[in-house]
Amino acid sequence: MKRAFIIGVLFAAGSATAVPQQMVYEGYLTDLADRPFEGSITLELTLHPRSSGDETLWSEEIAGLEVRGGYFSLRIGERNPLPASLFEDDDLYLGIRVDGGEILPRAQLASVAFARRSGQADDVAGRNIHPNSVTIGDRVVIDENGRWLGDPTGLTGPRGEPGEIGPQGERGANGADGEPGVTGLNGENGAAGIIGERGATGETGAQGIRGAQGATGPPGATGERGAQGLVGERGPQGDRGIVGDRGVIGPAGAVGAQGTTGDRGAQGDLGPEGSRGLQGAEGATGVRGPTGATGAAGATGATGPVGARGAAGTSYVHWGIASCPGGAEMVYAGVAAGGAHNHGGSGANTLCLPNNPQHRDFHDSDHNGALVYGIEFETSSYGLSHLSGHQNRDAVCAVCWVPDRSHTLMIPGRYDCLQGWTEAYDGQLMASHYTQTKSEFVCVARNPTLAGSASNNNGGLWYPTEVECGSLNCGATGYRQNRELSCVVCTR
Repeated sequence: MKRAFIIGVLFAAGSATAVPQQMVYEGYLTDLADRPFEGSITLELTLHPRSSGDETLWSEEIAGLEVRGGYFSLRIGERNPLPASLFEDDDLYLGIRVDGGEILPRAQLASVAFARRSGQADDVAGRNIHPNSVTIGDRVVIDENGRWLGDPTGLTGPRGEPGEIGPQGERGANGADGEPGVTGLNGENGAAGIIGERGATGETGAQGIRGAQGATGPPGATGERGAQGLVGERGPQGDRGIVGDRGVIGPAGAVGAQGTTGDRGAQGDLGPEGSRGLQGAEGATGVRGPTGATGAAGATGATGPVGARGAAGTSYVHWGIASCPGGAEMVYAGVAAGGAHNHGGSGANTLCLPNNPQHRDFHDSDHNGALVYGIEFETSSYGLSHLSGHQNRDAVCAVCWVPDRSHTLMIPGRYDCLQGWTEAYDGQLMASHYTQTKSEFVCVARNPTLAGSASNNNGGLWYPTEVECGSLNCGATGYRQNRELSCVVCTR
């Protein structure tokens, strides 16, 4: 289960006179849904000189750490004390592993109260003080060469008890003035008190009952309407222009003689048709007739043929077991096969050969072209308990079909699926030996079937896959040198 991790760190002294050898460590642990974790965990803490890489300066493992409501508290250094020499370097990074998985990035430790104090005094109890100079306020009292530059006045001793008054003696001669005494050093500051442990977080109180909603206040009075602005005065009308003089009327002309009557003209063509008259008003709607009786129901038709199966669905190979997990439909069972471990040719991919092969075109002569061999397990020297007893056993397989999924994904380096994906099976990532002919990496079921005899035929070979750090940055990614990789097959 992948968990989110939030940590708070407090430093606490082991005694009143020394830099602490332990640190109080508090954390809050949740799952991927941000729910507080309940139960026990194994916590591994490490200190490193850099933010990445495998170099470790100190480590401590705490098994069976109880977590309640997401919270836990512990003392770092209680099982493996923290030496003071760890904090001589400026750069120090804290590594955290929860149940074997490291949380990245590593956190850089900052200076704290004790670290600041240790920069001035290595050992308060031993009075081993190594400053470069001594300054009080803005004034240097002792310089870098050890010369005293402070007040030359000597210290005044404690005042003694007054004695009896003796007889007054003769006044002696005035003595020479003595040289002023050197001002003594200020006493050392007392050691800082122990910082108390942080108390446990109290339980969250129950949420109070929500109070009744208050009555709605009366609406405020409507404000008075502002006075309407004055309309500006209309300007004076301009003067009308002067009307011009009327011209003189000329004399009337003489009346002409009447002309003769002309002939009657021919009858003209028929004029165009007149426009259409207006449409009459629509008549009233008639009365609706009575509803007719419901007819008898018709006979049910014959059931149509079942349609062809849709294209949805996905398939995967269940390597190591000749059956399908989780309700998946088995297409066929078979044996795992591939090229020989010591041949440079043939195919590099791994095959699931069916148990009932068919041959169409063939010739049973030895032509030595591409060759296919069964695959055996090579697991005796890896110390993996779930693969004990599988040395030289034959590997089997099954092709599986999931009708309600459309994608298949094999994830190397994990044993559970990502959110939104459904696990088909998990197991061990395996391939040929690195000194042999390359083969395909396959995800073999975690507890494969013991098939065939244990005789060593050395055809195709499967070995567990180990991590090699270097170009694979193990410190930054969480992978570890020589650790075998898990795998998981998921559908969606």
